[in-house]
Amino acid sequence: MEFSLNELDVNQQTFFDETLKLILFLFSLEKIPRNIIDQIIGTFNNWISQVYVPLLNNNIRDIVQNSTYKIDDNFVGSLRSMLSENKFPLENFLTEHQRFKILKKNSSVKDHTDVKIGEQSSMNDSTSKVDTEEKSIVHLPLDESLKIFLELPGILEEVIAYIKTLKNEKQIISNIMQGSLWKTKYEHLNKTNMTLPFVLFFDDFEPGNGLGSHAGEQKLGGAYMSMPFLTPRLVSKLENILVSSVFYSTDRECFGNKVFSGEVKYFNKLSREGLSLQINDKIHNVFFECVLITGDNLGLNSICGFDQGFNSLKGYWCRSCRAIGEQARYLTEEIPELLRNELNMS
Repeated sequence: MEFSLNELDVNQQTFFDETLKLILFLFSLEKIPRNIIDQIIGTFNNWISQVYVPLLNNNIRDIVQNSTYKIDDNFVGSLRSMLSENKFPLENFLTEHQRFKILKKNSSVKDHTDVKIGEQSSMNDSTSKVDTEEKSIVHLPLDESLKIFLELPGILEEVIAYIKTLKNEKQIISNIMQGSLWKTKYEHLNKTNMTLPFVLFFDDFEPGNGLGSHAGEQKLGGAYMSMPFLTPRLVSKLENILVSSVFYSTDRECFGNKVFSGEVKYFNKLSREGLSLQINDKIHNVFFECVLITGDNLGLNSICGFDQGFNSLKGYWCRSCRAIGEQARYLTEEIPELLRNELNMS
């Protein structure tokens, strides 16, 4: 983190702005847990109030006592009062609640939205009555996430240069934007503005048990958005995979693909309306198309309506062909008549 401020330019507003930058910098350090950030800020705040400010007070006292000139008592009192008022400069940033409240107020952090997907009834054993509980998912608007990311300095310029490189490469196909699907179906949808692809990824996970079976009651489903139009330098970083929504896996089993209603809404919006990006005082209109839904076998089968029992003898669990489970076990060669196409996919 770099500071480029002249010491004479610092006022209360610049102090506040630079403190926000410091907080965001700490949050960006992936190896530092958020509870440790609490300790860092709290310790630094105490160091200022208990060590640094008293040191300045002592220095003022020594200067006054050793000075050969008469120093106005009111001036000294004003200095001490100023130090006392600024004794706890980070008191408004001590807790995570305070920090996020300030960051949201200053548009440095975008909050999630709760999207209702339905209601579920259950028997209350203590009252012997049926209780109705509203079910919702946590959704992060993709248009806002994309806009914030693509308006970062240098990102869109790097994307444009990378797309030109892909178009000029005729020998090696390394990106979906070089494939026939993108070129024939999506690339020319918008003649005057840029169209970019993105990929939806879905998988279940269990918090605190990343390598477990994901079969617990707290199992969650996550939908993520990856951006194949990014350069290899950017696309390989986890921080550049955007979280779209998080929900309980049991809710998906109950309400089906209604849990993806937020994704459908924003996919259509990004395709029809696009985004207006302001880069260097210039407006760029960019549109987006979802070209692929991916995930592990179980995740894809569950959201695409295929059989989830891979050991089933009668189920159609293969997404590439219509061989039933028992037949698929013994197939050693491709049977063209069994391959799925647009007509028999369902």
